[in-house]
Amino acid sequence: MLPLAAFPLLLSQFVPFEAEVANRLAMTPTLDGNVAEEEWDHLADFQGLRSYFQWEPGTLFVAGDVPNGAWARIIVDRDHGKKGLSTQAREWLIGRTPEGLSVMLRRHDVQGRRWERITQEEPLQQFNFSQQTDRWQFELASPSAGELARLGSRLKVRVEPVPVGAMQLATGDMAPVRLAFDRSFGLPDGVRWSPRAPDRVVIPGDTLRIGMELESKLNWEPQQVSMRTVGQARFSAPEMRMPFPSFGRDDVAALSYVAEIHESAPEGYTVLLTEITDAQGQKAIMQTSYLIAPKLVITHTKPEVKPQPDGTVRVFVDVLLRSKSRNSLRGRVKLTAPTGWEIPRGADAPFIIYHSRGTARLRVELRGTPSETPLSIPIEIRMGEWMSSQTLIIQYP
Repeated sequence: MLPLAAFPLLLSQFVPFEAEVANRLAMTPTLDGNVAEEEWDHLADFQGLRSYFQWEPGTLFVAGDVPNGAWARIIVDRDHGKKGLSTQAREWLIGRTPEGLSVMLRRHDVQGRRWERITQEEPLQQFNFSQQTDRWQFELASPSAGELARLGSRLKVRVEPVPVGAMQLATGDMAPVRLAFDRSFGLPDGVRWSPRAPDRVVIPGDTLRIGMELESKLNWEPQQVSMRTVGQARFSAPEMRMPFPSFGRDDVAALSYVAEIHESAPEGYTVLLTEITDAQGQKAIMQTSYLIAPKLVITHTKPEVKPQPDGTVRVFVDVLLRSKSRNSLRGRVKLTAPTGWEIPRGADAPFIIYHSRGTARLRVELRGTPSETPLSIPIEIRMGEWMSSQTLIIQYP
């Protein structure tokens, strides 16, 4: 029998769940188990659980501050306009145990609903946690939900506390959200703004340039502007303060943020926060996501799989090295084969990218025994004294 304390948590399934803000920004957090407010985008306060939800292309991020004695249940699905969950839905149960953190994932696909336990070694689910006095916190990254994590995607989300170990629960109302690069608060009706960030990408040591335009036909009197980076890179770019420029004859005012990003800036998505204060002290806020990228971003084409008579498979894939630099790049790439696999072709190869933000293509062959686990391939890139290590995840049938 469930303890009496569990019944309020069970009843929470029938309480509507609402997001504080529908538009969710692209922002990469540090997964250290401690939820830092400026690194996370607040989603909701619900039944004593404070939740956060954000994204970057290919990955969803969820965090929570949970009361002791409860677990967290997370449900994310495409907003398909119908009741029930689609085959793309993801559901997690996360809870504290004497051994540490228990993370269960339930997929809702054509094979039915099934729970599986997730470990720290699983490359498509990363997580961490910390214990406070009367609460605990968790942080979760899910590249496995990458098909949902795209700019403009309309999703529905619910994050709620549940009884410890509960796995058979009804699904309550979910909050509609939209994945975005930009959003604003507090602008007077009749004032429009638009960011001017053509590629939203900068590499450490380069200069970031983001502009924005505001159009107003009102008698609005903005006075001061502050522009600063928030998120995990908040200490890697300077804050700028200035008087608000005058509106021109076309009723448009232009703002510009030009700043050098520190060489040691953490890579990932972060947010430029612009705050405008008017003559009455009222504040308007505009937020724009941008990417602090490595010099090279590694992706791959769809794998080509060829079964062999001995039960192994040969997997052919093109590894794409996409430059984020304005300069030409020249270097060498080394791939390390996963356990039980070999790389007969493409394990160690030179590359040259002549054009600004161009792409080099390397043909790679892998050979090994097939399994349901995606291939996790460590990659080392060297360009002179510069070196970077990344991991390439290849899902294949």
